[in-house]
Amino acid sequence: MGNSLSVCVLVPELNDNPSQEIIAGIVNRASFMGIEITVISAGAIMHKKFSLKDKRLLYKSVIEENHFDGIISLSGSFSFYYSSDEIKEFLNSIAKSTPLVNVSIKIQGYHSVSVDNVTPIKEVVNHLIIDHKKKKIMFIKGPLGQDEAEARFSGYCEALKENGFNLDNDYVLEGNFSTQKASESIKLFIESGLELPDAIVCANDESALGVYTQLKNSKIDIKKQGISLTGYDNRSYGKSMDPGLTTIDQLFEKQGKTAIENLFTLIRNGDVNNEPFIPKIFYRESCGCSSKNDDFETRKGLTNFISNRFYNNGIEGLEDDVSAIDEIFFKILDYPDYDFVQEIEYYINKYIYKGYDLKLFAEMLKIVNVRVLPRLEKEQLISYFNQIDRINFLIVEAISRQTERELHRVDEQIKELDDISLTLSSCISYESLSEELNRDFFHLGIKRVSIRIENSSNPHITQLNNRIYEKGDSLNRTIKNYINLILPLSSKKNFGYCHYHVLHESFHNAEVITFQLSRALYLIDLLDDLYLQLKTINNDYRNLRETKDLLMRNDNLANIGGLVAGFTHEINTPIGVGLTAITYLLDEIKGIKKTFNNNILRKSDMSSFIENSQKTTEIVLNNLEKAITLIQGFKQISVDQASELKRPFELCSYMQEIVQSINPVLRNGNHRVKLHHSQEINLDSYPGAVSQIITNLIQNSVKHGFENIVNGTINISIFKDDDNVIIDYRDNGCGIKSEYIYKIFDPYYTTKVGKGGSGLGLSIIKKITEEKLHGTIICDPVFENGVCFKITIPYSKNS
Repeated sequence: MGNSLSVCVLVPELNDNPSQEIIAGIVNRASFMGIEITVISAGAIMHKKFSLKDKRLLYKSVIEENHFDGIISLSGSFSFYYSSDEIKEFLNSIAKSTPLVNVSIKIQGYHSVSVDNVTPIKEVVNHLIIDHKKKKIMFIKGPLGQDEAEARFSGYCEALKENGFNLDNDYVLEGNFSTQKASESIKLFIESGLELPDAIVCANDESALGVYTQLKNSKIDIKKQGISLTGYDNRSYGKSMDPGLTTIDQLFEKQGKTAIENLFTLIRNGDVNNEPFIPKIFYRESCGCSSKNDDFETRKGLTNFISNRFYNNGIEGLEDDVSAIDEIFFKILDYPDYDFVQEIEYYINKYIYKGYDLKLFAEMLKIVNVRVLPRLEKEQLISYFNQIDRINFLIVEAISRQTERELHRVDEQIKELDDISLTLSSCISYESLSEELNRDFFHLGIKRVSIRIENSSNPHITQLNNRIYEKGDSLNRTIKNYINLILPLSSKKNFGYCHYHVLHESFHNAEVITFQLSRALYLIDLLDDLYLQLKTINNDYRNLRETKDLLMRNDNLANIGGLVAGFTHEINTPIGVGLTAITYLLDEIKGIKKTFNNNILRKSDMSSFIENSQKTTEIVLNNLEKAITLIQGFKQISVDQASELKRPFELCSYMQEIVQSINPVLRNGNHRVKLHHSQEINLDSYPGAVSQIITNLIQNSVKHGFENIVNGTINISIFKDDDNVIIDYRDNGCGIKSEYIYKIFDPYYTTKVGKGGSGLGLSIIKKITEEKLHGTIICDPVFENGVCFKITIPYSKNS
């Protein structure tokens, strides 16, 4: 990776605010130190089946390949999914002798930039007890067993003990770091009728927001009731709450900067200070403190107030700017004709160039204005307000341009992401996938893309693994810092990763592209499987024809040979339909791709293509499934049932569902099925077996009994008899001739050779009834005007 130091950052997912701020701190500091950063996020595509061991494969592969000089693990983020011991075991498996620094929590045996979650909570609770005289303090907990959550609860308990308060478990509620869970917990507490607390300490800001919202919905005014509310994490919405939320800032960006500095020291064999961070407490109105105590009389008081108000907004040198602007405004006191617009315009242009939020700058000027305005003489006011109006006009104009540029940038990104999603969804081969990757991603902040699929012998994948898709930055962002980003890539058969060279603020775009690539690879694998299944069926079909020829030559098996002839005719239909449908699907795909390449693709074309593809795929899969079932049925009398699951179910309602599902078979001849039962019958048995028995009987009635009949009727009566359930099945079809009645349950016996009959239906029904349901089935030989089957199933749950 060159002569500079290279460091990788391990993080489970990129979309949570703490991780984003920590990574921003690492990246910003590393750019000044000349350190190359690679972020590996195995949680970018989250799936329940991916355990920590599965993710370790990706981490380990990338780390071993690149020989990083050091590793930073965002273990605080990992702790939401795994225990400290699991994280330690994971780090032991990948770090080996490489210098490693943890962030946010302590992991034994490793250097850590940890946070003291106990002390600030203790200080907040002490503040509520000592300064605001609170007596009944509730705590909203975080996830059970999670390190940070337990530490914060420990701080609460210690503060109560030090002040002589007993812990009351009725006033400790579950919050799970979730707005919804905290809201539900406080709602249940209110409904319990217990006395409301006079203070509520929350383990994080999201829980505080849930409490705040629920109290408001319950018509409880925390100001009037004198209820103090505090949070943890200093989320931006805390300032906007009414009253403003007292909270605690973990200084995530500073943690990131410290982590990269400590790692650099470790790499150089230096000593590192492992003292934990003490988060910063922001006392606002929600705990009972008053913002009116802010000292505007001195310039130092003003800069402290604005610094706290705008904390963590990424404005470098904020205090110096405030002090300088305050001094510029005050010049008008000594020089009534002084024009300060041009000097303020310098700061407007500076903030535009730096990419800072001009709305914050406008708010800063308003605060400075509050300090200056009372000191002005009447004759100074007109000149002062004229200049303020000119400044406001410049700011509004700049904000408008800034917003327009941002909206244009976002619009370009959305269009490009939509285009990528559309083109990748039309990829039907590895060649077309490679072609689509050979494009510019500069609007998305991505300079280079490469793919790595692990342990695959597929030659097409090998070619993909050796390709790097790199384009120049068409926006000429030479001052921007591109960093490496590794995201997991998965398909139906393979697992690997995407390697991006990307701007830090464009991580989300890389995640979207990775997700679309995974979908494209899955589709390609699925089409490959369809081709393989067709090939297998064709081979089985050829073997079947050879078997038929041998059987036909054997006089002793002449009858079975005839059956094989009929069976091969029967199986030819689903295979032919499947081959025709898959050919049609490929033509459709080629057509839509041609339309897209010619830039004439319309939404209606895409919609029609998706609909046709779905229908065609269903036809292919249905016919393949039918063909496979027929072949398996011929090869062995014992047929695998569609479902082997045993479970409790209500027989009568389930029978109704079976009848509804087979309605299309009945519709052509206007046939109908009537169910008769007088009570619910609950079984603990195999519903799939019952379904196959009834379905086959109905199909036999339609195919054989109602061959030349319309408006046929099937009556199914269900009732209990001692320890058995009886299913009485009757149709009013043509019936069964007496000479055939004793052969109908023999395997492969059919009167419809070459006409769609396989001779397996009733033999399978008998086998399922006896072996699966431990019951019996008989055909009434003297029943007139149709056919009558009587099925007996043991009712006992132990059957």
